[in-house]
Amino acid sequence: MLKVVELSYKTILDNINIKFKKNKINLISGSNKSGKTTFIKILGGIINSSDSVFYNNKDISKCSSKVLSNDIATILDNYEYIFATMNQELAYIIDLIDIDDKVLNERLIELLDMFNLADYLYKDINLLSDNVKIKFMLVSKLLSNPKILILDNVLDKIEINDSLNIINILKQIDNLTIIISSNNLELSVCCDYLYIFDNGKLILSGSRNSVLSNDSILNKIGLNLPFMADLSIKLKYYNLLYDIEFNMDRMIDILWKD
Repeated sequence: MLKVVELSYKTILDNINIKFKKNKINLISGSNKSGKTTFIKILGGIINSSDSVFYNNKDISKCSSKVLSNDIATILDNYEYIFATMNQELAYIIDLIDIDDKVLNERLIELLDMFNLADYLYKDINLLSDNVKIKFMLVSKLLSNPKILILDNVLDKIEINDSLNIINILKQIDNLTIIISSNNLELSVCCDYLYIFDNGKLILSGSRNSVLSNDSILNKIGLNLPFMADLSIKLKYYNLLYDIEFNMDRMIDILWKD
């Protein structure tokens, strides 16, 4: 799928190695100026770094623009719209996608319904909330049925509950690997794997719970654990829990049984 091998870039990134697992949700987080955005741009083919990032075993710098736009969908936090309404914006994007019109229209209807956006199609973009704008961004990128969706700090623009809702919607899409960059570890609640950057280095990586268990390292670089993770770690210290638990009802049930 997507593999990073000994990636170094200028003085920003130093020897990064990651193999993203197919159809999983990955969170990339870290301290400010840790290199996350540069890393995301390299993954999306926006910044060129030869012989370091591979998509289906092919150097991403040698992939065609069609592959990069259709298979790997990247949304940066400075995304800008061209037209006044989302209907116009989506019509323009549809014209650029080389897929049967009937298939595209069916997919558009499905996505608009999934994100509950039909009522906003003809409204002035400038009057829409950031939450709605982000959902439309996602629809526009998901139309081509990409295999990988990359979001750079996009979800940091909205409330955490809205961000978690969007991730849960994305989970419903089959055959989609999601890579999210964010300074907010609260998003890890919905993620499978975490990758923590600091000063251009990958300092922690692995399953969500295994990374969050390194609370001293995360706190040292200025990342706050989600409340339930922090509480779980404190309870683990007293041997009341054996792993991080994000569901309060299950936690109470475990504690009550013990």
